[in-house]
Amino acid sequence: MTLLIEHRLRRMEPYEAASFWIARRARGALSDDERALFSRWLENPAAADAYGRMDRLWAELGLMKPRRARFAAGDPLMNANFDKALDLSAVSLSALCLVHCLALPALSLFLPVLGLWARAEWVHVLFVALAAPIAVLAFVDRKAWRPYSWPLLGLALVGLALMLAGATDVFSAVDERVTTVSGGTLLALAHLGNLRRRHQMARRDSCGH
Repeated sequence: MTLLIEHRLRRMEPYEAASFWIARRARGALSDDERALFSRWLENPAAADAYGRMDRLWAELGLMKPRRARFAAGDPLMNANFDKALDLSAVSLSALCLVHCLALPALSLFLPVLGLWARAEWVHVLFVALAAPIAVLAFVDRKAWRPYSWPLLGLALVGLALMLAGATDVFSAVDERVTTVSGGTLLALAHLGNLRRRHQMARRDSCGH
């Protein structure tokens, strides 16, 4: 049955496929195979966007109540958006870390109060404390509890280790900055690679490969 559905989806435009899934879910719970197929389909950003728009349209027309508010924790659409948000959040954290290490010391020459933030070691610890759980959730399959990609997970762990080392008093001020910047850069690259991996999977699934 799922093979037949998958064959039909390959021939549909995103909005047509979105209407198909909305109608199918409205008729009742999906089987495990159908949920897996739905999850793979939603990994395509165009498909997820079409589903969200059609879901709101159906609700506005009174055809059905919005399902977004009733999504369970394991809903594929929520998972796809959540995973993307994790990677983007981690990249943002890495960018803030770079700003803290590189930009604030320079800006403190013109605005001395910024020097207090530039020298605050607890900020580095906070970055690591936030980045570590995000990395676990982003790089590990939360159903099977195994990494999506060992190389990307390894790169992220090296980045986190360098950021943590930079937050200690082991290195000199210059070495600490180099270590922290290197760690933040590696972590950002790992998450960008994870975003690229998800996009490639979505394209492959949408093309039927």
